[in-house]
Amino acid sequence: HLVCSGDVHGLKECAIKYHGIFNDPEREVEKEVASIRGQLSYNNPTNIAVAKVGHPHFPAATKTSWKQDMWLALDSCKKYGTNDVELTILLHKTYTSYLHQNNLYQQYLSRMRTLPILYRMQTVGINLYVGIVDRLIAEFELQQYQLVELIKASSNCPYNIDPAKPDDLKLLLYHILKLEVLGYTDGGQPSTDAGTLIKLEKKYDNIDTIRYLKGWRKVTKVLTDIKAYKLHMASGRIHSTLNLTGTKWTRLSSSDPNQQNFNKKLDFIFGPPKGYYWLYMDVVNIELRIWAYDVGAKSLIESFERGDSVHMIIAHALYPEMIAKLGEAEFKETKMYTRCKGGTFTRLNGGGIRKVEETYGVPNSCAIIDEKCPEIGQYFRDLDAVCSNNVQHFNYP
Repeated sequence: HLVCSGDVHGLKECAIKYHGIFNDPEREVEKEVASIRGQLSYNNPTNIAVAKVGHPHFPAATKTSWKQDMWLALDSCKKYGTNDVELTILLHKTYTSYLHQNNLYQQYLSRMRTLPILYRMQTVGINLYVGIVDRLIAEFELQQYQLVELIKASSNCPYNIDPAKPDDLKLLLYHILKLEVLGYTDGGQPSTDAGTLIKLEKKYDNIDTIRYLKGWRKVTKVLTDIKAYKLHMASGRIHSTLNLTGTKWTRLSSSDPNQQNFNKKLDFIFGPPKGYYWLYMDVVNIELRIWAYDVGAKSLIESFERGDSVHMIIAHALYPEMIAKLGEAEFKETKMYTRCKGGTFTRLNGGGIRKVEETYGVPNSCAIIDEKCPEIGQYFRDLDAVCSNNVQHFNYP
């Protein structure tokens, strides 16, 4: 990820990319295992167990469970395993050399030091208020049932409708309610996907059935999320998998469930266990501080040390009349202050000049800022140079 975050990171792909090694012994194992399994299916005098759905010794077996039978081809497995070891060592040497050459090795070590921290976080998990969760599931299931009954009654539908089934929705929307078809599937059939349903809900919000359907979808979304949290719960806690390199970029990701995408309506079901407290801590303007210290922007650093807001420094450059009229405190409550922050982060994260100026809402805003705050302009010129250099050398910015 430090070498090339946007490219593939699989062992085999990297072996091809960096060393031109096209070696895939896994395919050899698969072929041999498949052959042995085929023979055993016809002649198995020793009654050797092979992985298949429903077998008591292979509870995780699926229709394609050849990997659970790799023990049938031990010599090929040995070759497969030792090959992976050799590729891993080879790539480790390659990457280590690259990290040293590009002054990235200390960053690599600092990221490695976060591994035990992530392990502890994952092991401890997040406390979930189980009693509240169980009550919510019961309440939302009741709401689901009531909304389905209202959908049937308001539409005079003679059938049992399940809004979760596309065919039932198609029957309700296009045959019983006779609504205009606003979207089609790839096969040319009337669509019931989320985008089409949103369009229908906006166009026909005066129809009771559509309003009930919209309510059912909202309730179902929350209910699905709650049940997913409970499914991954153990002893009153959720233990998500935390991935240090699980994203295209180098930020942290999580899965089963995704902690960075919790349903905000359900924040209250998480909290500290009895006798504990949660502390909320934040570094003010951390992205802007990194920016300022990275390039040694003296005036910006001094502003941070004084406790000033860089957002307000930029706002004074772009909206001086509005700030003079309202004062800084009142200006911070306006949409223009939000746009000011948005424009800065858009530029900081690589947005084009047009996109940045649209966000700021001020023509030539980048030029204005760079004139009044030269260090900011210098930072972006340096950044553009680095990105252009990376594109030329690595085909990736």
